[in-house]
Amino acid sequence: RYIPFATSYDVDAPITEYGEPTAKYFACKKVLKAQMEKRGFVFGGTSDTELIEPVKTQSIQNVKLTKSADLLSNLDNIAAKKIKSGVPQTMEHMGQAYGFVLYETNICHTDDQMRKLTIEGLHDRAIVYGNGAYLGYYMRDRACDPIMFTIPKEGLKLQILVENMGRVNYGLALPKDKKGIIDYVKLDLVMEDGSYYNWNYSVIANWMNYSLPLKNEQLEYLDYGMEAQKGRAAFFEGTFKAEPGVDTFINPEGWSKGVIWINGVNLGRYWSVGPQGTLYIPGNL
Repeated sequence: RYIPFATSYDVDAPITEYGEPTAKYFACKKVLKAQMEKRGFVFGGTSDTELIEPVKTQSIQNVKLTKSADLLSNLDNIAAKKIKSGVPQTMEHMGQAYGFVLYETNICHTDDQMRKLTIEGLHDRAIVYGNGAYLGYYMRDRACDPIMFTIPKEGLKLQILVENMGRVNYGLALPKDKKGIIDYVKLDLVMEDGSYYNWNYSVIANWMNYSLPLKNEQLEYLDYGMEAQKGRAAFFEGTFKAEPGVDTFINPEGWSKGVIWINGVNLGRYWSVGPQGTLYIPGNL
């Protein structure tokens, strides 16, 4: 099973990722004291309440996000590159190591039969839009509700936004963990009894692949005149005043899923499912 990594790298170490000692730190000191003093070393205090200079932090309340930009409307502005292809291209094929990729194609109307969208080789999470409207999401190695729809008379612009959620970092899957859609996309015909037509082997072809590593130099081209639309991925921007050089934390409680930048630096991912809540912001940002 694929288990994405949290942005945090705090793995119950003796010192937290933001520099504070933990109970494990003091437990280690007690064990070391007993051994070191036997050998003539002078060892400092080991009380859990010993005075430790705390990490200085600051509280910044209620940052207002006053600007927004719709992602789908800004594709041409922020894509690092666009590639036409018969089948979906992986991030690696486009010279991309992280971020997102958006796949786009147009499907003509032939009949009113219900279709089910199938994505084989999804690495790692996809949000699906039809003619700009949210249709659903799929995630690698997870049971998700099937995405089903009919093709309207005017046809359907199918867009699939795929997120790289972190690479497999051990074992036999290491060399195979490419990102994006690594196999194919197809539409299964839904029969009247709810089953799928057994002999459908056709795949969707003719894709435009948008490379979206979302580096700061790409985000500078966002057009905030094309504001966020309901049910669609978007960028939100706000400003705040902070004491320079003093750490703080951002709490995205009540938000769903996304990425946070501070002064052009990618701080990390947030996701309401946890386990991580807040994101640490070093004072030098």
